Parts: sequence; structure tokens; C-alpha cells
Amino acid sequence: MQITQIYPQGHLLLAIAEFMLISWSISLYNKSKNFAIILSIMVLVCTAYDNIVLFAGSLLESGDLLLSLNKIRFLIHYLFLPLLIVVGVDLANRAGAVWATTMTKRLSWILAISLGILDIIRRYVGATFEPKYFAGITRYYSPNVFPIITIAVTVFMVLIGIGILIRSRGKLPWLFIGTLIAFLGNGLSTDNFGTLPASCSEFVMILSLLVTERYVSLAPESFFAVGSGDLITDKA
Repeated sequence: MQITQIYPQGHLLLAIAEFMLISWSISLYNKSKNFAIILSIMVLVCTAYDNIVLFAGSLLESGDLLLSLNKIRFLIHYLFLPLLIVVGVDLANRAGAVWATTMTKRLSWILAISLGILDIIRRYVGATFEPKYFAGITRYYSPNVFPIITIAVTVFMVLIGIGILIRSRGKLPWLFIGTLIAFLGNGLSTDNFGTLPASCSEFVMILSLLVTERYVSLAPESFFAVGSGDLITDKA
């Protein structure tokens, strides 16, 4: 199979997998009623749309339609990806991290919204978009703009993953592994590797987040020692 087939089909398969993950996330939310899962679903909807548009780039030529689809892709990606900060802080709170207090959870909302708005201003408002062809896919991008906030969010989630790994005494390595993969994948240049590695790594990160959420929600006492500041249950 040629690379011009692998990339478009890879993005389509990722979109399908993300819709399946959305379905599982809804089931998980119905059991735990944790609002952080809703935020994860919102991010999943964004990444699914992202992959659908990238797949569409193998069918459409550069033009107004593809440009509009890509502009929406950029807008929702910039706006909703920082919400993973809120999800990470909430997860750390329920894992018993002393620093993840109710006030920290509220501050995480302010930080996530601020980063989303900042990224839109920096990378979207007044930006120029140029078509780029790679591995059978035509997409639009903003030249000379480094994805600082995307990498910052990923690094933050790596740190949360390390904390979960330590506090669970090695029983919950999934978030650390998934976010580390995401960090490495997002670090690859799209000029040389295209968009598929970053898209795959984002899927792996959210999957690892939801797997960790599943265990923390259903049986936190099985993974975290109860002590001073542990197992904070405040839902604010």
C-alpha cells in the first residue's frame, strides 16, 4: 500500500475509532457522572472532526470549501484542546494529589479558557492560511507558527501521568505512557512526517486518559493509599 493511501485511510480510521471512543465515554459518564468525561468527549469530537477534514483533503482540491473546513478545524482545536488541563487537574484531585484542591480546579478553568483564547488570537485571528500537500492529503496551515500551547498542554498531561503513576504505586501507568507518546508524536515535524503521527498520538493520549478515568472512577481505593490529603472527593 502506498503512502498516499495510508495517510488518508489512517485519518478516516482514526475518526471512526474516535466516534467509538465517544460512545464508550458516554457509557463511562453514565456510570460515574463525572463532568470531566464530558470535557474529554468535547475534545474527542474536535479530534474526530480534525481527522475527517484531513481525510476530506484527499478528496477535495484546494479552494474555498477546503479552506473553510480547515479554518473550523483550527478554531475548535485551539479552543477545546486546553480543556484537557481541567480534566487532568480533576483526575489529580480524585487521585488525592494535595495540590489539586477545589481552588486549583477553578483556576484550571481560567487557565484553559485563557490559553484557548490566546491560541486563537495568536494562530487564527488575522492569520494567513496556505495549502500544503503531503502523502495524498491537501490541507491548509498557518506558516511560521509553532504549536507552543499544544506542546504545553501535552507536557502538563505528562506530569499528571507521572503523578498518577507514583501515587498508584505503578498500578496505573496508562496516562503516563499515553501522554509521553503524544509528546513525542506532536514533536515530529509535519513537513517531514505529515499529520498522521500527531493525530495518532492525540488519540492515544485521550484513550489513556479515559482508561485511567475508568479505573479511578470505579475503584479509587484499589490504587491510591488513603492518608492525609488523599482521595479528595469534592465535586466542585
